[in-house]
Amino acid sequence: MVNPMKLGNAMKMYKLWTHECIRVFSDRMIGNDIEVFLNVLHKVVDKRIHVNLDEIFTKTSEFLYCNFIGDKGHQECPDM
Repeated sequence: MVNPMKLGNAMKMYKLWTHECIRVFSDRMIGNDIEVFLNVLHKVVDKRIHVNLDEIFTKTSEFLYCNFIGDKGHQECPDM
């Protein structure tokens, strides 16, 4: 679990939450299921968080969070 104070702002929390949803759920899906999942996620984020998913991620397939870079907890990895 990440300490919210280490994230810095709400948008980073939204990105981490979205990342976890995609990692946990869509990694187990195949074919059209992934597209359906992303559409549902898009609607949930829009309705509950009031943020457009496109604002959170420009490329949903190219993002990674980790907790092994320094001592800052979970953070976005800008490059692999």
